[in-house]
Amino acid sequence: MKKGVVFIIFVFCALPVQADTYQGLAVGEATKSMVDRKFGNPIREVIPGIRYDYPSQEHDAKRLSVTFDKETGVLESINIYVNGAYTKQQFMEWLQLNEPMRSRYSEEGTLIEEYINDGIALHYNGADDSGPIKYIRYFSTNAAPRFGARQNFTTRGEGQEKPADDNGFAFLGVQISEHGGQGIKVLSTIHDSPAQQAGLRNGDVILEAGDYPFYQESIRPREFAEAVKSLPVETPIKFIVARGGQQFEVGITLRSMTQEQKEALDKQNKEEAHQSYKNGRKAYSRKDYKKAIKYYQEAVSYDPGETKYIKALGQVYFKLGDMVDAVKVYQQALEVRPCPEIYLMLGEIYHEAKRYDGAIIYLEKAERLLDKPKENVRLQELLAMCYFQKGQFDEAVGYALNAYRKSRKRSVLASFYLAACFDRQGNARDAMYYYKRFIKLKPKDARREVFARTRLKELKNSPQYRQQRQKMRKGIVGMFGKIVDGIKDVNSNAGGTDTTVPSSPNDSSWDQFFDNGGDDMQKYDDVFTMPSH
Repeated sequence: MKKGVVFIIFVFCALPVQADTYQGLAVGEATKSMVDRKFGNPIREVIPGIRYDYPSQEHDAKRLSVTFDKETGVLESINIYVNGAYTKQQFMEWLQLNEPMRSRYSEEGTLIEEYINDGIALHYNGADDSGPIKYIRYFSTNAAPRFGARQNFTTRGEGQEKPADDNGFAFLGVQISEHGGQGIKVLSTIHDSPAQQAGLRNGDVILEAGDYPFYQESIRPREFAEAVKSLPVETPIKFIVARGGQQFEVGITLRSMTQEQKEALDKQNKEEAHQSYKNGRKAYSRKDYKKAIKYYQEAVSYDPGETKYIKALGQVYFKLGDMVDAVKVYQQALEVRPCPEIYLMLGEIYHEAKRYDGAIIYLEKAERLLDKPKENVRLQELLAMCYFQKGQFDEAVGYALNAYRKSRKRSVLASFYLAACFDRQGNARDAMYYYKRFIKLKPKDARREVFARTRLKELKNSPQYRQQRQKMRKGIVGMFGKIVDGIKDVNSNAGGTDTTVPSSPNDSSWDQFFDNGGDDMQKYDDVFTMPSH
């Protein structure tokens, strides 16, 4: 005989069978403290103050779920999920049951037999009693069953709610991803879907769908999708949802949908999304940013998987200086699928927020995903700016040179940061060259232009520049006057030569371009967390 059978016989037969009582706990009378003493501390709080899961090993069960009355705190039901394929006859013998007084069907279309006088219900895996028992429910004989039940009780075969027909499936309307913790995460809800109508939100975590629990970690989206597709339609199904540290129950009425209907709906939603996106672009061009946000949000709702809609929405938030919402939108997009453009935008936002280490991580992720990252001038500019802020001037020069060359020497930012890097390294000659180049490009940034002109005057009269000119004259060879020596010697000379950067009239003027973050950005600490590599 199997070990599980021996144990169940011990649990259910060695003790006297008493109506609506399990191991001395009277349903409808026992309190949570009594249950805790009997079963131990709960392993999870499913619905605060109402439903808890307890350690199940000692009961030879997969799961031990206990429900309490919300008002009185009294024990309402005990659900024991069977750890084995046991039949009706076995349980009738073990629990000393007669024929059921009432049969009905669950929201999932599975058979439930209720032994009212005993306070016991058998929940089957299928629509009849020929299959194994899924779980046993103990309830109070003094109250109508509430957990997992409808208000109207039917005889077997009458009023049964069936799953979607053979050609269709139950449609919820969510885009999901693995959560890392318990449950499955909702990335977005499809426009006018059952999920959206029921109030599910982006970021919600689904812990249960009907009788399907998802408490284990790293649930695969396919497992969740297959479970939902098998649920019945046109009747409320209970979902347990976690949101903002709270867990609650919500009823969602799923719709039946065939693959052809799903494809038609997808096509219609894509068309609606494109139209909303066009309206958003028009509003953005008129600088009507509130309407642009509204239209872009509609586009994302109709077609959550389209990255350009999420990107457009994030850009509006960024334009308005709302970096918090911009980051949330872009991170949501990355959960749908990795995208170099989104990584690039996050890198730009993190740079703006003076979170340079995080910016570099995002920008380097974009660099890995792009086919030709060195040809992306904006990526190279941002990396140069971030490394400059960290004081890693060699790395900054490398990225700035890439941007400078790929822009055909027209990148204003690359010119400035090449000049600034060489200036900070004490290379006056190259700093002056790129400051001049920067000014020649007629920058719109008056602050940088004033700084560049000031530094040019100071560097021209500096000892470093005079020394470099002398070295250069000695090293000129050939008609093109290429530099063959001297520059590295000046930069690397550790003795006898002053290689410090010449001070400007106000040495703190560097601070406007060289900033490793400040107190003014601390309010974003919860939002700009360090991304993973």
